[in-house]
Amino acid sequence: GRLHAATWDVAVRRANCFSQALGIGVTSYLSHVSDASKVGPTSGWADQVRRHGFLLASEGLLSAAGKELGMIEDASVGFAMLRMVSVALVPDDGGAAAAAGNRPGSSGRLAVPDCTYVRWIDLIPDSDA
Repeated sequence: GRLHAATWDVAVRRANCFSQALGIGVTSYLSHVSDASKVGPTSGWADQVRRHGFLLASEGLLSAAGKELGMIEDASVGFAMLRMVSVALVPDDGGAAAAAGNRPGSSGRLAVPDCTYVRWIDLIPDSDA
């Protein structure tokens, strides 16, 4: 009973931290991608990101006392969980098949990784089903 409740509370807290860190990370990434001078074919930016990842830095004015220590820990966990995230850029014309490589049997949609804590719901059924 209590172990299950504590496990659930931790999972919910981690999900909240992750979603906030993901929002910060994706917003920062997209602001860089939208700057054509950084992502142009001669800039080398895309190769660096592909090879090393996207650097995301954060700062805050928190002390390590009381509830603020928990906030620092939450931010640390959320940003650490971003290591599992990858971003796929697809054409805005709905051509996800090009991003999927037009592999045989591919639905043209991007695969969502399996997760122990979250069960994904497929809202768009396959056309061949």
